[in-house]
Amino acid sequence: MTDNYHKNTYTPREIGELLKLGRNKVYLLCALDDFPADKKSNEYEIDKVLFGRWLNRHMGKNIDINNNKKQSSISSKGSE
Repeated sequence: MTDNYHKNTYTPREIGELLKLGRNKVYLLCALDDFPADKKSNEYEIDKVLFGRWLNRHMGKNIDINNNKKQSSISSKGSE
């Protein structure tokens, strides 16, 4: 078992759990220009500090992650 508490980054799976989003929506978030995700090899890493700042800036706002087809809302409970 890894010690995730001391890591400086989240995985997409961890972001999905935090925000209550499915895998596809998390990867769409990772593709946004202002989302703090870096692709390392074949996997994204999301910096914890930068993610917290990003989340604070976007809390309660609609984020268009599907090219204007559908919008997801990020709330304090992390709903889709």
